[in-house]
Amino acid sequence: MPLMNLAVIAIILGLAYYWAGQGLFSSLIHFVCVFIAGAVAFAVWEPLVYGLLLGMRDDVAWTLGLLAPFTATLAVLRVATNKLIASNLDFDDTTNFVGGGFFGLLSGVLTSGLLVISIGFLRLPPDFLGYKPADWDNTGSVDARNGSNLWAPADMITARVYERLSLGTLGTASPLAHRLPDVHIQAGLLRTTYEGKSRTTLTPEDISVVSRYTVSAASPAELLTDTFIVTADGSPVAQPVTLPDGSPPPAGSRIEGYAVKFGPGAKEKKGQTVIGPGQIRLMVTTADGSAMSLGPIAFITRASGASLQVNRYRFDGPQVYAASVGGAAESTMAFEFVVPPNATATDILIKNVRVPVDRVPPPRELGSISERDDLVRSGDIIGERAESVAAAEVITGDTGPVTLSPDPRALPGQGMREIRPTRALGITFNKQNRGGLDVDDNNMITNGRATLDRRRMGDTNVPNVLRVDQFSEPQGTVMVQVDISPQSRASLLGRSLDAAERVLPPILTDTLGQQYQAVGYVYEDQSTYEIRFTPGQPIRGLAELPTLSRSRSDQKLTLLFTPSAGVQIATFGLGGSVKVTLSPPLQLRNAN
Repeated sequence: MPLMNLAVIAIILGLAYYWAGQGLFSSLIHFVCVFIAGAVAFAVWEPLVYGLLLGMRDDVAWTLGLLAPFTATLAVLRVATNKLIASNLDFDDTTNFVGGGFFGLLSGVLTSGLLVISIGFLRLPPDFLGYKPADWDNTGSVDARNGSNLWAPADMITARVYERLSLGTLGTASPLAHRLPDVHIQAGLLRTTYEGKSRTTLTPEDISVVSRYTVSAASPAELLTDTFIVTADGSPVAQPVTLPDGSPPPAGSRIEGYAVKFGPGAKEKKGQTVIGPGQIRLMVTTADGSAMSLGPIAFITRASGASLQVNRYRFDGPQVYAASVGGAAESTMAFEFVVPPNATATDILIKNVRVPVDRVPPPRELGSISERDDLVRSGDIIGERAESVAAAEVITGDTGPVTLSPDPRALPGQGMREIRPTRALGITFNKQNRGGLDVDDNNMITNGRATLDRRRMGDTNVPNVLRVDQFSEPQGTVMVQVDISPQSRASLLGRSLDAAERVLPPILTDTLGQQYQAVGYVYEDQSTYEIRFTPGQPIRGLAELPTLSRSRSDQKLTLLFTPSAGVQIATFGLGGSVKVTLSPPLQLRNAN
């Protein structure tokens, strides 16, 4: 049970109960004080942080900058009202109890909401106390959606209240609704960091936006392509992108790119500057006066510290991060956003540092995607000189299934390196660190799910009595593992899948026409192992699998199947769509 839910409910009900006992008038006065204190806190938040707190203790600056004014203002107002209004109004007991509880409830919602928003800006895990306000879907779209809302969504209610007031009664030239819409989600976006540990805050001295460009195209589909990822016949492969409301970019949309120079103060302890897709946002206002916080669709940077080649990488998964290369004191990266027509960019936020767009030099207007790509390859887009050109990545189109054959040197029954019968986990870990996995008396995994820290894996000194390194095959079956990693010939990432195929389950089919759905997977990257083995709950579609990205080389994803013993596996695909044909079919051993 998420602890954040319990904490918020406890604050709301606790204040409602307390003020029910104090009476209607006292509760009303307190609510007014809370309401004013919240308005003051949001009004002075950024000036206080920029003018005083950043540079003193960056990691807590945004939390302290919101919480301290709220607490101080509330304390002053309570003392003042107690002095000026010494007596209570006389109501009957029922009115006092019900009215006091009602306004106490409202005070609890605003107080807990502001508290949740405040602590959300600390350097904490993205799912702190079980609450993850921002998350990504599994379709390849780069913009975040609301994650798990609180049972009592106090943070969302608080954000909406002060956003509306910033456009009306408490309106200013820079309203909260335009400058930081969905502030409660923004906190969660900042905390989506590399390995959950990289920095969430920079200072204005750490960054500078050095240039800006726009790219136009005849259609949204063309706008979302590049010449770095193409099909075998040279056709461009469009990137799936949606706006924050879930809709695709409409006709007339454009790309806005911003080249950002990061100084030495932006680096992590390991010497790199690392930016996640939720940590850089473009604020835009539309013709109807509403505002949106847009996430980046791609970043452009040097390919390695040992060369001057410049590449464009897509933000096509939640765990893709833009990182500097080499040991230079400064680094420059460009970030691209899809902006709908009639929308005007106002600010770009980089780890919560606001840079008004009107302070950036006028944009360089590019009339085509190919013109942008030429500037990427030359390095000019980030103000550098590139000396080599990256080859385009070729993506398999809908030209029919890939045919796989076993290595001639392989022993019978070993299969191919991409599709093979084995129950080996591929790693070793201590039974005591198995998380949510169930194991039998032989230390074989029988069911469950777990995410394990890679740094604790691979210990060869684990005693045999505690050693876990295999799956248990259900009676009468043989486990078959299919590697669909980006580098695999059986990869689904390297194909142009349509929307209908993305909801289909991965399937193995034998020579008798019998189909077998995946019952789990093993996912690994440089920091984690994620294991799912649920024979009673097959995988129903790609949305249940971890997201793979073409911009990452450290990911591996292996699907787990348990077809009947003794059959011959002929194909692998999605639903009835064959993606891989095995020639000859893979013969599975007979049941023992």
